[in-house]
Amino acid sequence: MPALIDTLARTVLLPVMASGALLFIAWRLSRKQPVTTRGPWAAPLALVAGLVLGQGALGAMAWPPMEAIHWLPLLALLATALVLLERGISSPSWAKHGLRLVLFMALPFSLLSPLIEHSWGPVEGFLWVVALGLAGFGLALVFEQVARRSQGFALPLQLVLLATGSSIALVLSGSLLLGQLAGILAASIGVFMVLAFFFPSLSLAGGTMTVFSIQLAGLWMVGYFYAELTATIALILFLAPLAVWLSRATSPVRFVPRFG
Repeated sequence: MPALIDTLARTVLLPVMASGALLFIAWRLSRKQPVTTRGPWAAPLALVAGLVLGQGALGAMAWPPMEAIHWLPLLALLATALVLLERGISSPSWAKHGLRLVLFMALPFSLLSPLIEHSWGPVEGFLWVVALGLAGFGLALVFEQVARRSQGFALPLQLVLLATGSSIALVLSGSLLLGQLAGILAASIGVFMVLAFFFPSLSLAGGTMTVFSIQLAGLWMVGYFYAELTATIALILFLAPLAVWLSRATSPVRFVPRFG
């Protein structure tokens, strides 16, 4: 029982407290603004705060990175920095997409560098990096499109369910640590689900999905190449957001204030 309590504290309580505290601070700093526009920088920053604190508590952070999982918090921080930079600097959409594509190409290159160096030839490694980078970038685009058409409770709930399902799949693939990392992601995004109960117009469009996507895609990659996550389960998890997007593609677009 003490071990279970300790695990829950690391994977649920710490991320929730970190994300919730940062969101509360942003709320207070901009309390004179309408509730739906408070702290536009806060959502991606709150998400990465929960991720980094939870991963640090599990010992999944190290500098320099020695294992694939050590790259996950660093890439989440890079994604957050990129999103905040985009908010502060006016740039054309092609430039923003180009930088995000580079970031998602760096994801498989960083996580799979031991395989690229020792197991694959240069051509095979290049093909894997390009294919997985494009897949991760496409996942982020799908999430962003869904976020632009969503507000309130529905999308955070779907993200929590997807992260929780990934956590279960990773545990069953033989890696308790990867399952716990996915649980941290579920807990961190779950804060927004709770927040949406009080502010139904909450929207996650505008960068938060980039941080979420790079973390989720990274966990799937590590689970597939270093644990026993099967290709079938990985494909099902990857296609789940596409089903959500297709279900909303024909719905009218509702322009709402963006929280993050």
